[in-house]
Amino acid sequence: MKNLKYACVNIFSKNKNDTYILLGFEDYNKKYSSFGGHIEKNENAITALYREFFEETIGLYGNKQQTKKFVDKHLKHKYIKDKTLIYNIEIPYNKNIVIYFNNIYNYINKCMIKNKKNKKLPSNYITSCPIGYFEKSKLKWINIKNVKKYKIENYCLKDIKMYINNLDQSLL
Repeated sequence: MKNLKYACVNIFSKNKNDTYILLGFEDYNKKYSSFGGHIEKNENAITALYREFFEETIGLYGNKQQTKKFVDKHLKHKYIKDKTLIYNIEIPYNKNIVIYFNNIYNYINKCMIKNKKNKKLPSNYITSCPIGYFEKSKLKWINIKNVKKYKIENYCLKDIKMYINNLDQSLL
């Protein structure tokens, strides 16, 4: 898996007769995208995949080790495309995932803003966050039939199409 530059996790789920993808909204470009990013120097693609997923879901699926187990447990397809390692995972549909993430994001973001203004805080107070965390400002389950209604990164649209082409009969 040499010469890879990116690693990405796509989260799919079935609810009733519909298939959904969980995407995060990125404020910097006003688009939805999956969870992933650049492979850092001295990092392999698989390590980058788990790291990016952990960072961009702000620990929603547990600590780093729990997040790795979560991804591995739900892995459906993996492939390489355009110098990117891609894992498609399938999880049970849970509308609360979006609520949990959005609440955590909003709370921590408010704390950071409030704490930055107070220069006399102890060092253990949250005033900033490592780069890579908080890239997604909210999550949303999007029905794959309705993806054209949203501003979604082009690479995600290609991944959705590939996922549909690889669906097992049991998911149709």
